Parts: sequence; structure tokens; C-alpha cells
Amino acid sequence: MKRRIRKTAGALAMLIVFGLVRTGWEAGLDRRLTETGLLTPPPTLKLADQIGYQAFFAVLGGLRPLVAFYTTLHAYDAWEYREWDTVERDYNIVNQLTPEDEDAWIIAAWHLHTNAAASFYINDALPQTMRETVLARDWVLKGAAKLEEGIRALPDSWKLHNELARVYGDKDKLADPCRAAEQYRLAMGCEGALEFVRRFYGYQLARCPGKEQEAYDYLKGLYDEAERHHSPSLIITVKDLETKLGIPPGQRIPDPYPPR
Repeated sequence: MKRRIRKTAGALAMLIVFGLVRTGWEAGLDRRLTETGLLTPPPTLKLADQIGYQAFFAVLGGLRPLVAFYTTLHAYDAWEYREWDTVERDYNIVNQLTPEDEDAWIIAAWHLHTNAAASFYINDALPQTMRETVLARDWVLKGAAKLEEGIRALPDSWKLHNELARVYGDKDKLADPCRAAEQYRLAMGCEGALEFVRRFYGYQLARCPGKEQEAYDYLKGLYDEAERHHSPSLIITVKDLETKLGIPPGQRIPDPYPPR
């Protein structure tokens, strides 16, 4: 069966030619814009080795987003065939071409820590221990590393911190509540962070060994702050902490345990 991606080859060729035409007369303008910080510096020759020199010249001609789009299509094609090394390589290129694209970092990481990991986890042709502890975990770690790379490029992205916190906090992925709590804390400090991040920070802190009192003080503060924080998860977590910490009955929140 012919691969879907071949249908886009002609379109890419046209983009490459257009990029070559633009390269010469825009070179001076690109250089000045780069020096003032208004344009991303041109990619390195390492990228040329990855995507080919014709496409590399198109990138230099200002077609980064279009070449990234083509490479994303190629990655999608590889995803359908579970060619995870190709998916990883293609998204490395996409992220290098468009480091400002927050969603591209998230999608790239998701393919690694969820799709690739799951495909090995459910592969009955492999020994169970290898599926669970070697191959699947390796891809989860690759996904976490991809998000960390994205955070280095976009340190003020609450979404990237939130995604990394989810990977750390998931018991089926890295199961590291302390690092998850730290990522939620960083997300809280970013502009535009949604309010649920404040609660999730407390939940992960409550699971972090030795942080029970800190988590109780924090979540009880949210509870006292406003009724909108009285979610079942927050109430359950606070009441569990009250029991664990031996909070006197008269100081405990009045809510009964919600159904778990």
C-alpha cells in the first residue's frame, strides 16, 4: 500500500523552489531581524542532515512553518504504522523548526509517553517484564524529556509544566508525586494558568512523603478561601490528611466523605 505522505511530495517541491527564490533577496533582512531578536536564528547544518539540503534551503527562505507542517504529516503517517523512531525523529525536526509552537511540544511528548509506551505495553509478542519495565518506561522517559526540552524553549508555558506534571504524577507512568507537585507549582506562576492547577498542586504534594503537613495547610487554605474549591477530591484529600496528621475533631472540616 502506498504511503499517504507521498501525495504531498509535489507540494513540498513547489515550496522548496519558492524558498530558494526567496533566500537571496531576503538574506539581508533576515539577518537584521535576527540581530534584533524579531526572527528565530537560522537552523544549523545538523538540521540539514536530518531533513535534506533542499528542504533546508526552503527553511532558510522563511518556510519553517510549512516544512514543519509537512514533517508533521510524515510523523502522522509513521504513527499509523507504529514507527516510533520515525515519529520521534520527525517531531525533533518540527520542534527545532518551530520552537515557539507550544502545542507541537505537547503532541510530540504525547506520542512518546502515551502512544509509543502503550504500543509496547500491550505487545503480547514481548515478555511482560520487558514490556512494562524496559521498553514502555523508556518511551515514557523520552516523553518527559521532550516536555523538559519544550520548557527550556518556553519556560513561561503553564501548559508544558502542566503536561510534565501529569506524566510525573501518573501512577502508570513515572509515579513521582514530588516532581509532579513541583511542576504544578511552576505552572501556577505562569500567566494564564487555569485554577485547577492550584488544587492539583495540593493533591500531588499530599502524596509526596514528608510533605503531608505542608499539603494540609495549603489545601485547608484553599478550602477556607472559597466554596468553589470544595470539590470532592479536595474534601477527600483534606479529610485523609486530617486523619493521618491527627487533627483534633473540632478543627476538622465539617463535610462528610464524598463517594470515592
